[in-house]
Amino acid sequence: VAPCPANWNNTGNAMMVDDGRPDCIVVGAGPAGLVLSILLARQGVKVILLEMREDLRKYFRGDIVHPSTLQVLSDLGWADEFLQFPHGVSDRLWQFDRGKPFALADFRKSNSKWPYAVFGRQWQLLELLKSKADTCPTLEIRMGCRVVGLIQDEGRCLGVRWARGGDEGAARGRSGWSSIDHSP
Repeated sequence: VAPCPANWNNTGNAMMVDDGRPDCIVVGAGPAGLVLSILLARQGVKVILLEMREDLRKYFRGDIVHPSTLQVLSDLGWADEFLQFPHGVSDRLWQFDRGKPFALADFRKSNSKWPYAVFGRQWQLLELLKSKADTCPTLEIRMGCRVVGLIQDEGRCLGVRWARGGDEGAARGRSGWSSIDHSP
């Protein structure tokens, strides 16, 4: 994955093509949404990332980073920076059944450079990823935008409708694409 060129700046509007539409809209600034947005933007894809929260620190999300996630962070060159944050480690995750412990996961058997899980504050990981995202000029992050619906035409997803406070808006892609439904 190529880094964002050093001579690019993140002006927000500079990322848009002539018609003002992004190539891709990502919903949710969790670890997966941020990393996906960064990887796409580093390839020159014009991305809008919508996050319903105003602040990534305020809401508890998770506190375990698994070896496979550490490997992704390493592949991107960010693992050492992430591991500078206060954290704990465990080579197994324990579950108790009728008062008796058993290993729910045993990372000692993984083929990873990191045969353990890291326990820390997910907001720190999110802030690290957001700082990396902020260096990509083809990536625009819109905090506080809650997606309220899809814009569709004949089964094709053309974009999303969003709300922020009392305002509503829409983000439409340059061409229709299929949506992935993650609803229960």
